[in-house]
Parts: sequence; structure tokens; C-alpha cells
Amino acid sequence: MSTQEHGEQTFWTVLALRRTGQHDAADELTASLRAYRDRYAVEVPRVDYFATSLPDLLLFEEDPLRVRDRRVLFLDAQLALLADDTAAGEALLMRSELAASRHAADLRHGVARRGAELLHGPTPAGPTTDADLPVSVH
Repeated sequence: MSTQEHGEQTFWTVLALRRTGQHDAADELTASLRAYRDRYAVEVPRVDYFATSLPDLLLFEEDPLRVRDRRVLFLDAQLALLADDTAAGEALLMRSELAASRHAADLRHGVARRGAELLHGPTPAGPTTDADLPVSVH
């Protein structure tokens, strides 16, 4: 079974690093993920028979190029979100190629439900509008 430098979960590691104040490490990991994505996007996929279950091997309907391209699309969506381009990330996540992707479905759900809080952490509690500010009486 072949190992991978990065995976679909790397995105969550970057968010965790950011939330714990390790911004340099998060930036390094994001740059490494982008470089991995760029290398992976041009690789010719090969089937790893050792890591393939017998039923998959017997049925083998999915084109390895499609699998690669779908994964690259998902990594592009994650990288857009990490770059704070939420509109582009959401648009990529809505592409039909990712309709059956569990990773994409989870991320779509998280962005839809939590938005900026998911990507940047909770906002500090406090007044959100002028109407919420205390009125001082002299």
C-alpha cells in the first residue's frame, strides 16, 4: 500500500494549527499541501493492486484519471477556503464531480452551517451592532 504525503484531512490540521496560534506551521502546511496538489495533478495514476479489495479489483469500473481529477478538484476547494476565498471554495464544492464525495459533502455541510466560524474559529462575544452597545448616561 502506498503512502501519501497529504490527504483530504490535511485541511483540518491547518485549521487546528491556526486556531492554536501556530500560524507559521499552518502556512507551511498549506504551502506543502498546494505543492502536493500541483504534483499530484500531473501524475499519471496507477492502480495500487496491493491496496485494492478483491471486489473492487473484479469490478474496477472507475477510471483512475477521474479519481485523480476529482481529488484534485476537492483539494482545490480546500485550498480556496484556506486562502479565504469562500465563494470559490463553495463553488468548487458544488461541482457535479463532487456530488458523491463524502469528504466534499462534509465540508459543504460545515461551510454552510458554520461559515467563517469554521474557517477562522468562533468570534469573540460582544456587541455586534451599535444597538447592542451600552448607552452611557451623563
